[in-house]
Amino acid sequence: MQQPARTELLLGLLIRLQKLMMKQSSESHEDRVASMLQYAALTAVSEERGMTNSQLADTLCLSPSSATQLAERLVKAGFIERFSDTSDRRITRLKLTQLGERELDILRQKKLEKMKSVLSVISAEDQQHLVRIYSNLIEKLEQ
Repeated sequence: MQQPARTELLLGLLIRLQKLMMKQSSESHEDRVASMLQYAALTAVSEERGMTNSQLADTLCLSPSSATQLAERLVKAGFIERFSDTSDRRITRLKLTQLGERELDILRQKKLEKMKSVLSVISAEDQQHLVRIYSNLIEKLEQ
């Protein structure tokens, strides 16, 4: 198989896999999207304590206004809180609350359980190949 056809096949397979994994959830489409965004935002804030709204937008590939709306929903839910930068009061930063840390743990466990279920149909050896392949892709894309 030539490179363009292989690339197109891989893209199609990745899209199909993503759709199938999303379908396995009993949540509505809107709830899945909200949950995925919430998980991504909580993870980002957890990994970089004190990130700004614009950093959140960059990390999640959202517009600044969408990131601000997402952060506001998470603040209202009690998952994150805003605080002023100690060196520049004009800058507002984000951090997880204890409730946010618990919610992130719950979401992470749900995702791990789902992934275990999906991966249970392939061998440990094939799982190791996936780890190697994904790690290589990530390394190349981060350069």
